[in-house]
Amino acid sequence: MASVVGTCVLLLAIVPVSAASFVKVDCTSENLGQYGQDSVLRCGINPTEEASDAMITYVKWKKTGENKTLVVFGKDHPNEPRFRFSVESLTGTSRDVSLLVSNTQINDGGEYECTVKTDSGSKDTIKTNLSVTAKYSAPVIIAEKDTDTSLICNSEDGYPKGTIQWFDQEGKKHTSISQQEEPKPMDDKRFNVLTSKLTLKNSASSQYTCQVYNANGVKEGETTFNLSPKSYEGVHKMVQYGKVAASNIVAPVVVIGSLIVGLLIVLLWRKRQSGGHTPIDQDEEKANWQGGEAAAGGKTCEHSEETNTLEEERCQAMILLSAAPTN
Repeated sequence: MASVVGTCVLLLAIVPVSAASFVKVDCTSENLGQYGQDSVLRCGINPTEEASDAMITYVKWKKTGENKTLVVFGKDHPNEPRFRFSVESLTGTSRDVSLLVSNTQINDGGEYECTVKTDSGSKDTIKTNLSVTAKYSAPVIIAEKDTDTSLICNSEDGYPKGTIQWFDQEGKKHTSISQQEEPKPMDDKRFNVLTSKLTLKNSASSQYTCQVYNANGVKEGETTFNLSPKSYEGVHKMVQYGKVAASNIVAPVVVIGSLIVGLLIVLLWRKRQSGGHTPIDQDEEKANWQGGEAAAGGKTCEHSEETNTLEEERCQAMILLSAAPTN
C-alpha cells in the first residue's frame, strides 16, 4: 500500500502546470476610435517565468458573435481589408499583438476577441471593446426666413447623438427654451443634421452663441451670431413691451387729447364772447378755412353765408382730428 501511495505522489509531482498558466494576454478593456481615422485595440502577451522564452505560434482576432476571422498569424489565411496587426512584421518572439483598424467606421464599434497560442501548448483568449465616435461639424447659425425673432443652429455628421446649447452675450443659458429636433441617422449611422431652434422672446441680447456637445458632454465646437441693429431693436421692444413699444401709443394719444381740449376751449370762448352766435369777419373766416383745409390734407366742410359759424367750426375741428397722426 505504501508503494502505491508513493507512486501517486511521484506522478503528481511531474504533472506540468496547466498550459494556460504559461501565457497571459492583457488587453486594454476599452479602446476609443475616431470615424475615418486609424484605431488600435491594444493587446500584449505576458508569459510566466516558466515560459519566458515561449514562442508565439498562433494569433487570431475576430469580432464577438461573428465567425469571420479578421486577422491571423501562424496560419495561411487572408486578412480582412482595413484590419491588420499593428506590428509591421509579427514574429514568434513578438509580445505586441494589437489590432489596427484603418479608416474606422461606426459599424466597427463593438466587442472583439484575441486568441493566442504558444509553442508551450498554452492558449489564452481575452475580449476587448472598441467605441467609435464621429466629431460634429462646426455649428452654423441662420436667422429664420422672414423673421428676426428665431435663430436655427445646425451641426452635421456626428456620432453618437449629441446636444446643442444656447448662450447670450452675458453667458446666460437659453437651452431650456430652445427646440431640438430628433436627428436622423445616415447609412453609416452618423447623424445627418443636429438642429436646434431658439425663439428670442426672453432676452434682449444682441449676440447669441450656439455650442455643440458630443454624447460625453464634451464641447466640440461653437459659433456666435450677432443680430443686426434693426433686428436687435425689434427684439428689444418685444421683450420690454410686447409687440408695440409704449411710446408709440402714448404720443398719439397725448396729441389728439390736446387738440380736442384746445378746440373745446376756443369754441366755448367764442360762444361766450358773442353771447350766442355772431358771424366772424369774412376775410378772417376765409383764412381760417384755408388753414383748416391745409391741416386736414385738403378735406373741406360746406361753407356759405347761411352756414352756422358754430357748426362750421365743429366740422373743421372734426377734420383736424381725423388728420391727426395715429402712430
